[in-house]
Amino acid sequence: MDIAYFKKGERLIQASSSPDVLYIIIKGIVQEIQDEQLVSVYVSQDSFDAMSLLNGNNKNDYIVKEELICYA
Repeated sequence: MDIAYFKKGERLIQASSSPDVLYIIIKGIVQEIQDEQLVSVYVSQDSFDAMSLLNGNNKNDYIVKEELICYA
């Protein structure tokens, strides 16, 4: 695993894409968005989108809400 940095507003994972890494948040906030609606919020020590990684199919966007440092 590597440590990655993302700026506020960046899209980590786009809907209908195939994610290739699991993100584990060290610091920051990520929002999960589906059809322009907030689905979930992820913070320090959370991981997200593991099922999409296994299935190879993602339904939601994951947007950095607050500067993000994570394992990827």
